[in-house]
Amino acid sequence: MKLYHYSPTDFTYTGSTEARPDPKRAGRFLVPANATETPPPPHGDLEVAVMVEGNWVVSEDSRGYWYNKDNGAAFVCESPLDAPDNATREAPPKLQPGQLVRWANAAWEVYPDGFDYVRWFDAEIAKGFTTGSNITLGLYQEDVSLLTGNFVLAKEAASLGMPIPPLIDTDGVPHPIESIEELTTIMLSYGQHRAELSAEYARRKSEV
Repeated sequence: MKLYHYSPTDFTYTGSTEARPDPKRAGRFLVPANATETPPPPHGDLEVAVMVEGNWVVSEDSRGYWYNKDNGAAFVCESPLDAPDNATREAPPKLQPGQLVRWANAAWEVYPDGFDYVRWFDAEIAKGFTTGSNITLGLYQEDVSLLTGNFVLAKEAASLGMPIPPLIDTDGVPHPIESIEELTTIMLSYGQHRAELSAEYARRKSEV
């Protein structure tokens, strides 16, 4: 009888062996921990079988080479189930001297180093936005979405006479907001700053 083994840490299929007979019970076989008599389902080269609650499930195999979407740098992922963030398996094109590369619109974009509008924009976004009361807010798209949602909830709370939710800064620290007027002022300044960065990004890109 064949046994099919899986990792005790991530439960991915690791291989098969022949079962050993049980010396105490004739006709029975020993089944060690992290093994099953059920064979894993067929799966492709970039897939892996995973034991989930007693059943095999086919998942993407994240192991192997990946490429950073910000600069095309190659690195190796050793975890089969934890695909790296901000990365793709697609290799970037070969660059000429003075060229840079970045992943945009589901493809690699090559641009001259002398007009490095992408790295400028990334650096500005990474700085965040600091309010007049020294609250630093993130400028990434997910931050914009969260702040917009928070503003909508705050307006609903204010209309019902309920406390306004605090603003969460880039370190995860909550900051109390006294009134919807205060929050509105912050959101207007925040939105204007983000719009100005986007406009400058577009201007620099047009010069390439």
